[in-house]
Amino acid sequence: MSKTYTYTARNSTDPAQIVTFTLHSRHLAIEPGPLSQVESLQHSTSAPATHGLEALTALQGSKTPVIHLIDIAAHVDRDSLRLMAWGRTNDRRWVPITLMLEHVDNLPAARAFVKELNRRKLSALRRERIRGWFSPRIYWFAGGLVAAVFAALTLRSKPGA
Repeated sequence: MSKTYTYTARNSTDPAQIVTFTLHSRHLAIEPGPLSQVESLQHSTSAPATHGLEALTALQGSKTPVIHLIDIAAHVDRDSLRLMAWGRTNDRRWVPITLMLEHVDNLPAARAFVKELNRRKLSALRRERIRGWFSPRIYWFAGGLVAAVFAALTLRSKPGA
């Protein structure tokens, strides 16, 4: 079972602006606060008709969008938390999301969240790199080994050899 890490970011000047981030082993779940605040928190760099979190939520069919850790960059500047990510559907990155919460009420907690997110992101990147390198090569190795064994058995079973 994976350990989760939950951080709730709140605007110190407008406490109604709340976003809850939950880190899982390979994903980040984003749960916006009241629906009236979603528009002020989300910005999409794609076509004007596409709103990042709304589009990702609709496509994933859930209330809480889930983003792969390897597709996220987050940092804390002065008193704001900024998260840039790519949403995926069918394992393709296509929904760009920029989430910025200004005047964060607890900066040490925000920095700790970003530090934990980056630690888990590096771990996920290593796993992806190993899986990406190893998976195709194991099929080629296994296929070559089967071909070599088949050739050796064929040569051995021929009369006169």
